Amino acid sequence: MSVIKNIYDSYRRPATVFQSFVTDYFEEKTALGFLAGGCLLAFISYWPAAARDAHLSDQTLDMVLGAALFAWIFIAPLLFYAFAGILTLALFIGGLKGIGLPLRLSLFWSFLAAAPWMLLYGLAGGFLGQGLLTNSIGIIWLGVFVWFLTCAFRALRGGADE
Repeated sequence: MSVIKNIYDSYRRPATVFQSFVTDYFEEKTALGFLAGGCLLAFISYWPAAARDAHLSDQTLDMVLGAALFAWIFIAPLLFYAFAGILTLALFIGGLKGIGLPLRLSLFWSFLAAAPWMLLYGLAGGFLGQGLLTNSIGIIWLGVFVWFLTCAFRALRGGADE
């Protein structure tokens, strides 16, 4: 399973990629790998904006990046797992049972697959600062993430019916 190819396929045929999370055999380490990769790319996407902010406010870049590293590598995964737990509970109440791992795979993959837009958002924030273009790219990133989650929920619902 090539990550780059699957990210490309997620933009072309998201239902196929997410259906594989329901039907194929995956382990928790795969979900954790998706989450770790997504959080690492989110941290990297923050670098240009952090460098700009540090330069404009005369702060040291090490302190700004250190705080971001702690947040993205240690705190964000805990929040993602908590969000996945809440979603699993809500879908369990809604009638979908036994979807914990496929849901985590889908959620974490959605975050990882939307990373190209997150990286572009970081570049725009670093070069242009906050403005209309940067905010538009952020909205596109959020839209892609929600679109992937919607495709994932459809695949989960379809996989639970079989």
